[in-house]
Amino acid sequence: GVKADNKRVKDNVGARIREVRTEKGMSRSALAEKAKLHYDTILKVENGKHGVDLGTLCDIATALGIYVPDLLRPS
Repeated sequence: GVKADNKRVKDNVGARIREVRTEKGMSRSALAEKAKLHYDTILKVENGKHGVDLGTLCDIATALGIYVPDLLRPS
């Protein structure tokens, strides 16, 4: 159902953020600082425990040097 699909999206986005961040050799702390977010927010997003609004997704994508749609594809 919708709830399960939304959970899957959060998990996939979090996994993509972690994947791109590690590919770029960036720590969670560095990403949090660059995106002007708390470390805990990055941790929770990467683990699929916290959803993000579009503005936050844009901040994370910009900090990673990629486009938002790149975060929406499955890992």
